[in-house]
Parts: sequence; structure tokens; C-alpha cells
Amino acid sequence: LADWYEKHIREWMEWRRLGLKRQKHLAIIIHREMGKTTLVNRAGQLWLHLLDPEIATAIGSEKVDLSVKMLDAMKSVFDGSDSSALWTLLYGNWFEDARKWTGREIVHSGRKNTSRQDPSIVTFGVETSITGSHPDALFYDDPISYERLSTDTNWLASVNSQVSSLIPVIQGDGLIVWVGTRYDAED
Repeated sequence: LADWYEKHIREWMEWRRLGLKRQKHLAIIIHREMGKTTLVNRAGQLWLHLLDPEIATAIGSEKVDLSVKMLDAMKSVFDGSDSSALWTLLYGNWFEDARKWTGREIVHSGRKNTSRQDPSIVTFGVETSITGSHPDALFYDDPISYERLSTDTNWLASVNSQVSSLIPVIQGDGLIVWVGTRYDAED
């Protein structure tokens, strides 16, 4: 999965370097407990920010609280509070001098372009969406769960409507990554 992801990210970054206005769409649909959220949504996003500290990414999930948990895990790597992460030793502390570090979004100190208004990372949920931001990359993690489908008969319509609203939000040369859980053979 890591090799596949890296191949596609490097290709997308090359398209951007060449000025091609082409979006890259990726989908990772695998079973629970395979590490897809950790590898792609967390570590994969951190890696993107390392490759391009000026990038703006968005991370979404079924509920904004789940997205904020993913952001909190990334913040602990950026600021060194994750004792098993080597980020601050290798790349410095991206919390120090950060312009925004609370709530649902951050602007880390790796970003030097102070005129860019999009946050470095912003979070959203199906019912909150993204407002006032045009990220370069959008990571969407499990917007649909069997639990939610069983309690909300209109959930698929809500997710589809929200996904449609995201189309004009992402940059024309952006990256969209879908991470989903495969629950059974017909998913």
C-alpha cells in the first residue's frame, strides 16, 4: 500500500510541477484493522506536508470529531508530543511559531507563505463540510458506516449530497483520497 500510494503521490506532484491542471483520485477500500487510516490519512498527509510545507489538506470523516482525532494525532507528531515519532528531531518542531494550532484546523510553522489563507490542515465531517477553504488535497475517511446506515435511513443521500458539494472546493490540480472499510464481499 505504501509503495502504491507513493507512486501516485509522486506522479500527482509531478503533474503539479509541470502546471498540468489534472486532479488525481485515489481509493483505498480494505478491511478494518489493516492500518489504512494510519498509513494514508495520517502518515500520508504528514509526508505530503514534508514534501510541500505550503500545501493545504483537508481531512474528513463521518463525524467531525473523528476527523479532529486524526488531526490531533498528526499535531502530536508535528509538535513532538508523540514520544515514538522522530519528526521534531529530523525536521524541527512545526508547532513552535505556528500561526494556528487550535480547533478544527492548523497552520503549522513549516508553512512560510503567510499570504495563503487556506489552513495547512482543516477537518470536516459529512454534516459540517468545508467552508472558506480550497485545499490542494482532500482525504476522506469512512464517511459511511453500517452503524450510521442503520440509524439514519437518509445517510447515503446526505453523504452523496455532501460529496457533490466538495467538487468545487478542491483545487483544479488537486488530490482526492478516499479511504473506506470493506465490510463484506459485496462492498
